[in-house]
Amino acid sequence: MTEELRERALRIVPVVEHDPDDRMVSFATVLRGTPDHYTQSLSRILEIGDEISVPYEIVIGYQPSSETLAAIAKSIKQKFPQAIIARLDQGNSGSCKKQVSARCSGKFLVFFDLDYIYDYSHADLILKFISLMEKKMLFTELPVIPMSLLTEAGGWRELDAGEDVDLYSRIAVLSGIIAYPRSELEDYECVAGARHNFSANIIRRTARNFTTMRDLMIGCNYGIGDMMLFNRHRRPFTRLGLWVFFTACFVGTKFSSVRAVRFDRNNYLVFMESLAESLILKDHLRFDRPEDRITLGLSRSEITYLTKKSKTWQQVKDSLNAYIHVDR
Repeated sequence: MTEELRERALRIVPVVEHDPDDRMVSFATVLRGTPDHYTQSLSRILEIGDEISVPYEIVIGYQPSSETLAAIAKSIKQKFPQAIIARLDQGNSGSCKKQVSARCSGKFLVFFDLDYIYDYSHADLILKFISLMEKKMLFTELPVIPMSLLTEAGGWRELDAGEDVDLYSRIAVLSGIIAYPRSELEDYECVAGARHNFSANIIRRTARNFTTMRDLMIGCNYGIGDMMLFNRHRRPFTRLGLWVFFTACFVGTKFSSVRAVRFDRNNYLVFMESLAESLILKDHLRFDRPEDRITLGLSRSEITYLTKKSKTWQQVKDSLNAYIHVDR
């Protein structure tokens, strides 16, 4: 273990709130597309909330400009009257997450996805994490962020893609991340049938792809070389077309109102190195759940990229092999 990792292991920042009422958890999400199985997903979140034995709320944001989403929000309120339905201003993914988090009253934010039915064991993880009284983020299928840390980090920014890495990298630098990934958890089920709007208009689709890729490059602080490295397995002609597209997107980042947060390495590396350090330090053992299999799912492209670009990853990759699962 390097000296830097030893320092990380000793760096514990206590959460200032100690009253039991200050352990309130806010489960939050934003309606996107038309999630067919939101009833099962919300029912499971309610069961997890009841199991953690601390006050909690469920906050669901939606944009009223969509009649479909407005109808789903109305249906949710009828079936789950305890849920808080928040009308959001028109905005992209990062903007909506920022808005809905501002409507939450809890001391801990748990952001969930209505396309997933989460395992009951998350109740135990959440309760044990907030009992640690550390001002860090818990990275798992249901990530948990102390609200004070979210505020200090500046929250989500108005990005259509890469908004999570953009936020998580700032959290990693501020106070660190406790990694508890379980990518092969069978009960972490992605329910089929979530339909998202798809434009048949080629101009709109191209503009949408441009905005998404531009924001991804901002959120992760990627350069053209980073994008090409992720796509090194492509055929030469395809790579040429991608290089032209990535170059245009990179130029577009210079004219965006949202600027990349810059560290000594890009935000994706900051985030992934923080996860690697937590796994090497075996932070997951603090939760005393020997039945869990800690598994970080990565693509071959991601592993190649991390091995080439991250000095930390190069130093600890042999120790990480026990946790890595190549999933695509």
